[in-house]
Amino acid sequence: MSSLIIKGGASGKIVATVDISGHEDDNLMEFLRSQGIPLASSCLGMGVCEKCVINNDLLSCMYTVAQYIEKTSNQPIEISYI
Repeated sequence: MSSLIIKGGASGKIVATVDISGHEDDNLMEFLRSQGIPLASSCLGMGVCEKCVINNDLLSCMYTVAQYIEKTSNQPIEISYI
């Protein structure tokens, strides 16, 4: 799969579809931020603050794009406060 679907948990709407070609090894949190998707974090991606949570239980800073796809079978990324 060459894209990720981003869904807002608050709105229930798809807010973006982002192309992941060439970014499979990128940190998921940083990749989403580079695509203009707002993700909270106060620990600079160290997994301590747990603010970058997606899909209600995954810390986006702890996965690469490819690891997320493998773990979730590429289900949409849901961000609760969007």
